[in-house]
Amino acid sequence: MRSVLKLGLLVALASCKSVNPQSAVSSVDFVRDQVSPQEIQDLEPWTRYVASTEASYEIQPACRPASFRHRGELKGLVILFHGFTACPQQYFVVAAALQMQGWDVLLPLNPGHGMKQGLSTKEQTYLPNKESYKKVIPEFIATINEIARQHPSPHRVVGGLSLGGAFATAAMTSAPGLYERGLIMAPFYRMSSLVANLIGGLKNLDQWGQQLNPDRIGALSNNLLSKSIGWGPGCTKETQRGRQGICKFDLTHLIGAQQFGYELSRDKSLTGRVQFVGVEGDMAVDIGRIKWFFENKVSSAAGEKQFCLYRKPVSHSLASRFDNPDEDKFWLSAFEADLQNFITNGEFFPQKGNRRIKGYGMCRS
Repeated sequence: MRSVLKLGLLVALASCKSVNPQSAVSSVDFVRDQVSPQEIQDLEPWTRYVASTEASYEIQPACRPASFRHRGELKGLVILFHGFTACPQQYFVVAAALQMQGWDVLLPLNPGHGMKQGLSTKEQTYLPNKESYKKVIPEFIATINEIARQHPSPHRVVGGLSLGGAFATAAMTSAPGLYERGLIMAPFYRMSSLVANLIGGLKNLDQWGQQLNPDRIGALSNNLLSKSIGWGPGCTKETQRGRQGICKFDLTHLIGAQQFGYELSRDKSLTGRVQFVGVEGDMAVDIGRIKWFFENKVSSAAGEKQFCLYRKPVSHSLASRFDNPDEDKFWLSAFEADLQNFITNGEFFPQKGNRRIKGYGMCRS
C-alpha cells in the first residue's frame, strides 16, 4: 500500500500561512513547515473535538485538525476524511478552493494519526488496532457527525479517500439524511492481494492468507501483530520534501483498518447522492470489493449514484501531491476540478467518451 493503501497519504500543497488556493506552488520542495489552518472557532463541538485531539499526544503541525471558513455567502459544510497514515494536509488545496466558493470545510484527523516523529513514543502507538477499532472508530464517526449536525447550514457534504473513504461511508450509513451527498474515493473496504509489494517488511502477504482474510481473521501471535512494517525509506524521503504524516505502523493497525472497512461494507447499506471513484489496477485496495458494495449495497435511486474509474497509471493516492512527488500527476487538475464541482453543484464526475473499465465509465483525466 505505500504508494497506495498508504491509504491515502493524500497531501496537497498550499501554504498554511495563506488559505488562498492561489498560494499553492507547483513543486512540493517549496512547501515547508505547514500548519493546519484553524479558522472556524465558533462551532463549539468542533473546537471541543480539536482541543481533545490536540491534548491526546504531540501532533505534527499540518496534521492538526484543520478548518477553513467560507468566503462570501455561506453555502454549506464539507467534511473530508484523509487516508491511512496521512493527515488533513492532503486536502489543503481543495479546501482553500472550496472556501472561496462559500463552503465551510472541516478536515478531521483520523484516530491515532499524525504523531510527531522522533519521540520516545512510537509514531504508530495510538492507531486503532485489531482489538480497539470496533470502539475507537465508531466513536470518532459519531463525534464528527454530531459536529455536522450542529453546523448552522442544512447543506452538508462528506467525502474521503482510502481509509477516509470507508469513514465517509460510515458517516453516511450511521446518520441517514445528515449529508446531501457523499464522495467516496478508492475506499478501503478490503486490502488488495498485491499490497505486500508496497509495504516494507512483508515479503509475501499470501503466506498469511488465512490469517489476514477478513472473513477468517484468526488469532495471530502478539509478536507478529506487533511487527512494525510501514512504508519504508521512500516515505522518509517524502517527509523530507514536505509531506506530514507517519511512515510506520504495525500489522495489527493494518488489520484493524481492513476489518473496519470490510465489516462496514458487509453489514451496512448506503443511500443518497453518491459519487464513487476508483483506480484501475489499484494495488492498495480491492477494487472488486468496491464494485460489489456499489452494486449490491448502494441503494440510491437511479441517477443518484455513479461509479467511475481512473485509468492506469493513476495511483491510489490520486489526490496527493506529496506522495511520489516526481511522478507525472497528469490527472490532478481534472480530479481537483471535478471534486469541487461535485461538492459545490452535485454534478457527477465527467467521463471520457464511451471508454469502460471493468464495466464502468472512465473518469476524465
